[in-house]
Amino acid sequence: MQTTVQFDDWRWFFVTASVILGLTLIPIYVGYLAQTPAQNFAGVVYDRQDFEVHKATMVQGAQGHLTYRFMFSTEQGSEKAVKGFYLLLGRLAGAMRLEPTFAYHASRLLFGLLALVMIFRFLTAVFPDIPARRASFLLAATGSGFGWIMLIFNWQPTAQISPIDFWLIDLYEFFSLVTFPHFSAVIILILIIIMAFDHFLTDRRLVHWIQAATASLVLIAFHPFSIIIADLAVAGVALGHWRANRRLDRGIVISGLLILMTQLPLIIYNELAFSADQYWEQFRLQMVMLSPPPVYYLLGLGVLGPLAVLGIRHVWIERDRLGIMAATWVLGAFVLAYLPTLLQRRFTAHLTIPLGLLAVMGVRSLFPQKHADQAEQTGPSLQKWIFPLLVGLAMPSSMYLIAAGSAYVIHQPEELFDPAPVIEAVDWLGEHADIDQAVLSSPRTGQIIPGRTGLRVYIGHPMETLYYNQKVDTVNRFYNKEGMPTEERRAFLETCGCSWIIHGPFERAENGDLQLQALTELHLAFENEEVQIFRIDLSSGDSGP
Repeated sequence: MQTTVQFDDWRWFFVTASVILGLTLIPIYVGYLAQTPAQNFAGVVYDRQDFEVHKATMVQGAQGHLTYRFMFSTEQGSEKAVKGFYLLLGRLAGAMRLEPTFAYHASRLLFGLLALVMIFRFLTAVFPDIPARRASFLLAATGSGFGWIMLIFNWQPTAQISPIDFWLIDLYEFFSLVTFPHFSAVIILILIIIMAFDHFLTDRRLVHWIQAATASLVLIAFHPFSIIIADLAVAGVALGHWRANRRLDRGIVISGLLILMTQLPLIIYNELAFSADQYWEQFRLQMVMLSPPPVYYLLGLGVLGPLAVLGIRHVWIERDRLGIMAATWVLGAFVLAYLPTLLQRRFTAHLTIPLGLLAVMGVRSLFPQKHADQAEQTGPSLQKWIFPLLVGLAMPSSMYLIAAGSAYVIHQPEELFDPAPVIEAVDWLGEHADIDQAVLSSPRTGQIIPGRTGLRVYIGHPMETLYYNQKVDTVNRFYNKEGMPTEERRAFLETCGCSWIIHGPFERAENGDLQLQALTELHLAFENEEVQIFRIDLSSGDSGP
């Protein structure tokens, strides 16, 4: 599996990788250009809600935690050893005194570069010839589907679901590079597992098996469900070696099973962590990520899909062991994507990597390579233009993400910009509240608080807030002047588990102008032109209206 990469090829790679990562910075840069003294840019353009969760986890890490507790809910669930990547990142950022958003993007770029290096190194082992290697890398790193064509014709299969090119982050490597550093860490570990296990089955050196097993344990600590994808790829490596060697080696089966056995303790721990505690069980039930109808995947794969089908046939006939691994990965992922689980679409993570490999194999099956004397007779090889054409057809949706994100953020959309008085109030709260206290606010304000202060909130995230739908209704009624009788408000304050209440523009926007001063349990602690913060003192509620 080892192919030497020449200096010119590495130079091409680093220039290309720099361009790819540079593109991911453009919407962020535009967002900060659009920031004004009155409006603070959140620091991200895509999936701010999950960004705030990751930032809150980093704050926990900076505080010294090695386990995660609920930050967007006031229920006292036990702390668990999950979200390890962001806890460690926060610990490192805290030690270096780095601001969380800066540390987040610095890690996104660093791990993004390392992920691209691993992808390129992996594809180098598959494609000794430079044109195929570069084409497969570009397809893996920037490939997307036909969403851009659907936009041009203003058409989609159902009105309720937009093209997956623009929201299913997991599937597309470029979209992952734009958003989350932990996705890059995950694919680094998966590729280490694949390459190390392939090395072991080739040379039977124990060190390679240890590398694969160790990387799988780290992967579980960082992103537990991704071990299913890695194990699927391991099975593909074993199948590829069986097919290539034309015999089933008992050592292949035993070594693969031993890797699974090393994973079992952590897998069992995670299963118990999400089922033994009623609150973690509720958290798992809220993690609903179902697949769209199959037609969306067909359109979302674009040109990669049909060419990958040809590639699957080609690698099986040619007994290409890593090609068979890629085929196993892709086919297995789409089976998992429609099994009756709550995490269906999560199993499509990073599929542009095996799809890019298989698509190039598919091109090879259509345009077999010719000997030099044949090429001279028939003219330039079709591969000289078919690869650029293929990349050109697969890339537009990824480029649209950058252009559309930049055009959108420059207009200061409310979900990406926070009023300066709200930020001032939240920061004041972070300085004056005890770290174990919780805050009542609207979901929009609650989204901001944990990542800026380390304080828990009653509501703030559709999945991280337990019993989210019920709480949305309760909060709306609480802040609505006519939504709750006074006694019901007081009863709610006694049970919500909060020590502070924020009343600002997001609380007033949808619920009317409630005068919280009427409640004697509340004591005004902070006020600016738009926001009031009240301290809850339940011992003061025996009198008043």
